[in-house]
Order: sequence, then C-alpha cells, then structure tokens
Amino acid sequence: TNYMEIAMNYNRDFDEHGISGMLVFTRRTQQNSNAGDLQKSLPYKNQGLSGRFTYSYDKRYFAEFNFGYNGSERFAQNERYGFFPSFGIGYLMSNEKFWKPLENTISKLKWKFTYGLVGNDAIGDSNDRFFYLSNVNMNDDGKGQDFGTNWGNHINGITVTRYANELITWEKAKKMNIGIELGLFNKQEIQADVFYEKRNSILMTRSFIPSTMGLTADVRANVGAASGKGIDMSVDYSHSINKDLWVTGRANFTYATSKYEKIEEPDYLGAGTPWRSQVGQKLSQRWGFIAERLFIDEADIANSPEQNFGGKLMAGDIKYKDIDKDGEITEADKLPIG
Repeated sequence: TNYMEIAMNYNRDFDEHGISGMLVFTRRTQQNSNAGDLQKSLPYKNQGLSGRFTYSYDKRYFAEFNFGYNGSERFAQNERYGFFPSFGIGYLMSNEKFWKPLENTISKLKWKFTYGLVGNDAIGDSNDRFFYLSNVNMNDDGKGQDFGTNWGNHINGITVTRYANELITWEKAKKMNIGIELGLFNKQEIQADVFYEKRNSILMTRSFIPSTMGLTADVRANVGAASGKGIDMSVDYSHSINKDLWVTGRANFTYATSKYEKIEEPDYLGAGTPWRSQVGQKLSQRWGFIAERLFIDEADIANSPEQNFGGKLMAGDIKYKDIDKDGEITEADKLPIG
C-alpha cells in the first residue's frame, strides 16, 4: 500500500474572533498480487481533496464548513469525482452575560445544527471493480459446443457476466442533525440529537428487463432511495468525592427507523396487488403469510385455497389467508409482519 498526504493548516485568533482552515490532499494505491483475477490484481487507486473552515465569535457563536472532492476508480470519467459539502452552526448560550445567575445550576447550554451531503462508492460487491467496463468470460465450458466427427471436438463458449454502464455513480445521502448539549451543576452533561437522512442513487438490479433481450447478466442502475430518522441521547455524570476517589457514569439511548422511498420492483399497484410493494416499508421489514386458523378435517383442506408447500396437509395444520383470492397460497399472499 502506498499512501500520500499533503496538508495545509491555518489558525488565528484576533480580538473576539477565531478562524481556522485546513486543506488535505490524499492519494492511496493498494495492490493485491495474489487476487486470482486480472481486474482485482490491478492497483486500487483513490484520491481526494478535503477542507475544513471554522469561525467563532466571543466563544458564543460558531460556524463550520467542510467539503470533500473525492475521486473513485470505480466509475466512468464523467462520474468519477463527487463534491460533498456540509456546514454546521452552534450557539453556546451559557456563555452569554445574562446567563451568569444560572451558571451554577445550568453550567452549559449549547444549540447546534448541521446539514451536509455525503457520498459512498463502496457499492455492489468485490466483483464490480469497474462498473464502466464489461466483464466477459471467454472460456466458459458451460456455454461450449461439441462438433466434428462423432462430436469428438469441443470448444468453450463466451459469457457476459457484467455489462458496461458509464452512468453508475456515487450513492449520495443528505443528512441533517439538530442537537443540544446541557450541563447541570458542573457534574452532569446531557446530549441529545435528532437526525434525518435521505439517501438517493442506491444501486439496484433492474426488474423490468424482458427476457427477449437475451441478456446473460443483471442490469443495474442508481435507482433506489431510502430515508431514515431517529434520536440519540447520552448522559454523563462525574463527581469527585475527595482527591483519591471519584465516580463517573454514562448512559446511552438511541432510536432509529428507516424506510424505502423508491425501490426497483414490479408495478404492484397496476397489477392489483399493492400490498406487495416495499415502498414506505422498513428496510428490515419481515414478510410472511397470515395464519387464519387450523384446518378442521380433510373436507376443510379440500375446500380451501391450495398450499403447495410444507408437505401433505393434515387436520391441525395452519391455514393461511388467500390475500389475492386466486385460490392458491403463493408469494403474492405475503404481507408485512412483525
């Protein structure tokens, strides 16, 4: 692995103002000579320029701007670089003069807000080294042919395992955070943050490619979208009993939920089965059949929708609900559960 970093820093305080700045350029090259695959054995290369600029006034007002201009070898030339900015502001209210009467009770009160765009190039799997290049197996025995006298000759065939796509690009997410830091009696500090994230350009396999096109590999694109939100809290306590004994403690609480905003799936609404759509459902949502009751006897089994799984049905087995009313229990009858 070869790594290069060039950094510039600036920091200055004058009167009640404080400013700082930093620029960092990085380049990383990594090679695995025993990868067992031509593409994987090529050097992995990434580079980027990042920056951070801050401003503070009278230790009460704070502002910060960050950016990353990153390049990834995985994407075509027009999609290779991404610009990802973010900013944040803060207000330390407890440093105001009018807070003096409260400083022994509420020793710290700070409000903060951040918003930014982040990018992710770690999409797909390890076999998707270069999305903009096709991957062709020129010696596929499974696609070979026999020919000649008594079919005594054999030649291997050709298989496309990935089609080139120059439009695949970074997965992007917009993130927002609103938080508060509260100090009590110079012993306890409480932090609470409410966050929201909207992720776009998620790489997914296209589901509307007709088999008549004769493609031998999946076609993928940045078509998915998801969102998440939640709250994160922490409580820290510290108390010095004497010079040799002190007590500290910490408690944390996090709640987060996420859902699909857009996903590559068939037109379930047009097909009359809207309950099958994952849009609006949790990313970790479980799906399953709805149990109506137990079968009573053989006559009950014969007069119920077919359940062609789990072996021969008997009295006492679970009877599942036929959601789409087609007389058969299939994948189309699954609903969100749990």
